[in-house]
Order: sequence, then structure tokens, then C-alpha cells
Amino acid sequence: MAAIYSQALHLHIKGKLKEAWDLYQGILKLEPNHFDAIHSLGLIAAQMKNFEMAKQLLDQALTINSTNPQIHNNIANVLISLGKKDAALLQYKKAIQLKPDYVEAFNNSATLLRSLKQYAAAVESYSKVIALQPKNPNAYLNRGNALVEMGNFVAAIASYDEAIGVKSDFATAFNNRGVVFRIQKKADAALHSFQQAINLKPDYAEAHNNSGFAQFDLAQYQAAIHSFEKAIQLIPNYESAKEGLVKARQALKGTVK
Repeated sequence: MAAIYSQALHLHIKGKLKEAWDLYQGILKLEPNHFDAIHSLGLIAAQMKNFEMAKQLLDQALTINSTNPQIHNNIANVLISLGKKDAALLQYKKAIQLKPDYVEAFNNSATLLRSLKQYAAAVESYSKVIALQPKNPNAYLNRGNALVEMGNFVAAIASYDEAIGVKSDFATAFNNRGVVFRIQKKADAALHSFQQAINLKPDYAEAHNNSGFAQFDLAQYQAAIHSFEKAIQLIPNYESAKEGLVKARQALKGTVK
């Protein structure tokens, strides 16, 4: 049985879902309560976007082994896809209770908490991820984003700085830090941060767009026009950049007071 499951799992990982599904089903004909096979079938159903079936299969697996933290995490993921966010949050909490160092569940929970606008709780969850994985730049980035949503801009910048400290070429962290600087009316610092993002990622349309607005704030209208045009070159339907371009051209002509 172990050999068959191993073969099925190999096919599953390779993305050969139909072949894996058939092997998992074959296992259940011989051993109807095979937890791993049922669990894996639930995961395939979720991958195929059949979330109702996925929920049924994962619930079936849960009745066999309710102390497996991964099953609670995966049920939570499916519940989110079914629009049942509060129930999903409870499942993440159960997963973490069973495995206090479960980084994936902390991270998933934090993302869900942000979507529920429970920003303080999201920050706490991201901080748990950081405590467990201090070299995880995305955790610092995501915590910074949640702090921005809380309006805690000073702490957000500190978190972005920590992300950059871990990953010096983290263009997204430079861009997001620039956004916060601009919120704080620190246009020079914002522009510098956006340009650092662009230096790292020249095709970063959002950073070009943001640079345009920082340059507009600094009355650098010709430079702003260039930045907005570059953003539009990268994303032709970039509405924010199109609006910025119109404003910058008008300002250059002296029509905007």
C-alpha cells in the first residue's frame, strides 16, 4: 500500500492529477479509511476548483484523524474559496494549536485576517512567522503592508527596512516603503525609494507610476511625464498612470495652479 501511495503522490506532485486521482481511489478500494489518500483526493479536488467536493473529502479525512494540523490548514484554505472566512479562521487556529510552529498556518491566518480588516491580529500573526523564520523577507513585507492598513506608518517603514535588510534586492519593499514616505509627505525620500525599486527591477510599472507622482509632488513635471509614459509603455491600460500623465502635462503647461 505504501508503494502505491508513494507512486500516486509522485504523480500528484508532477501535476498528473487524473492519474494520481485514480491511484488514490484504488487505495481506498483496498483500505477505505486511508487518511492520506482521502486527504490527497481533497487536495486534488481543490486544485480542480471543485471546492464543495474538496470540503467533503477533507471533512472525511478529518473524521479519521482530527489531530493532523495540515488537514485543518487545508480545510481552511477551501473554506476561504467557499466564502466562509470566519470558519476558515477557526480552522487555522486549530492547526496552530496542534502545531505551534506551523509557519504556513500563521501566514495563511495573517492573510485572512487582513482581508477581514483585523489588522492588529494580522500583524501579530506575521510577527509569529518572523519569529519562526527571521530570514523570511515576505513576512516583513506583509507585516509592513498590514501596518500601513492600520495607519502605523513609522512601524511599517521599519518593517520594510527589515525586509530589505534580509533581501537587499527586494524591489517590492522599496516600492512599498516609497508609498508610505509619500503618504507622510516626504516626496524626496519617496522618490529615492521608488528609484531604488526601478534600479532593481527596470520593468516595474507600479514603481515607475509611483515615481511619476513623487516627481509631480516635487514639481518635476518633465520627469513625471517620462515616468508615467514608461509605466504606460509597460502596462498600456494603466489608468493611474494615464491620469498622472494628463496632470503632469497640464502642470508643465502651467494650467494647473
